[in-house]
Amino acid sequence: MKEFVLFIVSFLLYFSIEAILPGALFYIVGGGIGASLLEFFKMLGLTISGYYILVIWITMLVFTILAYFKCSNKYLTCFLMVFIAVLLTVVEFILLEWSNKFGQFERIVIIAMIKSSVLLLIFKCKEQLEIGELLKIN
Repeated sequence: MKEFVLFIVSFLLYFSIEAILPGALFYIVGGGIGASLLEFFKMLGLTISGYYILVIWITMLVFTILAYFKCSNKYLTCFLMVFIAVLLTVVEFILLEWSNKFGQFERIVIIAMIKSSVLLLIFKCKEQLEIGELLKIN
């Protein structure tokens, strides 16, 4: 039942935000991450392309998921789940070219379903497979 509620709530949130303000979450999160990384590398005297930003973004997502699996604090776990939900905006970036083949409504539904499914999969992995126990350092 928890899983169903998580999927429905996350789907409705992703769908609502995208339907009311199309692309807003993508531009806010992508702009925040991208601009921060560009400025950081500019301070180091380096220039990076969008592909490196994408790789760093996915790496941030992976490490956040690993931290979520390892975490046992209830409040930190909730924060990490929300942070993962926000970082999943990378799905839009990856599917941007492919999703343009659909109409606006279909694109919103497909992307919201993919993000919600990935979020549910992450939640179920921690719960069912006890990955948190495998990653625990003694």
